[in-house]
Amino acid sequence: MMVLFLTHTLINRLVATRLFSTRPMIDPMRLSYDVRLEDSDYTQVLYRDDLNSAKSARKELEEILGNPREPSEKRFVWDPWFVRCGEGPNGQVSLPGDFDDWDPIPGEREAAASQVQFSMTRAQCNMIFSDDIFDSLVTEITDLGRSIGCSAITPPWISLYGDSQMQNFHIDPKQGCMAWTLSLSTGYGSSFSGGETILLTPKVLDYWREYDGTRGKEAPALARFLPPTFGRFVAFDPRVPHMVQKVAASGVGPLEGRIMIHGWFAEPEVIWYGEELEKSKECQAILNEAIDGIVNVLNSEIGRVTGFLAVRLSILQDGTVVGMSAVCDTLREDPSDSVGVVGYDEEDREVIEDSAADIRLTIRESLGGLLFPETEQGGDVVIPFDFV
Repeated sequence: MMVLFLTHTLINRLVATRLFSTRPMIDPMRLSYDVRLEDSDYTQVLYRDDLNSAKSARKELEEILGNPREPSEKRFVWDPWFVRCGEGPNGQVSLPGDFDDWDPIPGEREAAASQVQFSMTRAQCNMIFSDDIFDSLVTEITDLGRSIGCSAITPPWISLYGDSQMQNFHIDPKQGCMAWTLSLSTGYGSSFSGGETILLTPKVLDYWREYDGTRGKEAPALARFLPPTFGRFVAFDPRVPHMVQKVAASGVGPLEGRIMIHGWFAEPEVIWYGEELEKSKECQAILNEAIDGIVNVLNSEIGRVTGFLAVRLSILQDGTVVGMSAVCDTLREDPSDSVGVVGYDEEDREVIEDSAADIRLTIRESLGGLLFPETEQGGDVVIPFDFV
């Protein structure tokens, strides 16, 4: 079923979006990833340092929590969230023995149920910050999302982590294309330790493909440790098992522990940068026709992948495309739909299908030769491809 200009276009396994931004920006905020499409590869983490809104949000939070002897309504809206793995609606959660992967040894199910899954104090940002501060946070973070083809963010939360608080391994792929955090922590490495966001590495998630039994490995080779540096914005693939390292912050107040604002990028849309391009129906028609061709090829000729790819085209005043880069890329091949060996090279070695690379090549060939109408300024367009 194809729906143009209304909602996400659902075609088989590919979600190609057709919503267009109504708020163009000539000089957009951007995240760290900007790679020629032909050179792009799976990338777990994007980041940007020194968000202006972090400084104003931290200052206001200090005014709210700085004097513990001055109660206010904003001090009473925090949720002390503590969840063990065995807790849930009616006690029905998945534990060892509920899976087909292995049979638990005696006591394993009970041990798993006793593990702490989430431990933090949290609140909704709109209940903590003033309207001006909240709006500046949302605007700045939404602009970062737009730079990778996501037009919205989920309602942001703020979480405080004191001594021994943490998150255990989990995934949350349904909330959005990319998870994100913004650190308001100023005491990392001084008033507290721990609190790093930990993600399993791609090689661990595909462990047996390149297993090497000749050498041991320790934590840094198995997981990434992202420090909660003040003002740092991090976006990451929410499908990857991740956790927050237990915080050590004995004898300190909430402002001296780990403080994070967090949420997800959502609502993939085609985003135009440049008012003339955005308002041009001819531009939209040209891009739609190209996307139709891409979708037809991807659904008929290329194996299945999962993940999110955002491609930015740079367009000159004469309408020619002069640059094409990936600004977000979490494409991974689905092994259950892999063709496997597709041929042999000159030395008779097997050539394995690389569906993600084939998709990037198809998009590059389809979009690189586009010619848009002439404009006075030119501009950019970010095109998201959400494979579900």
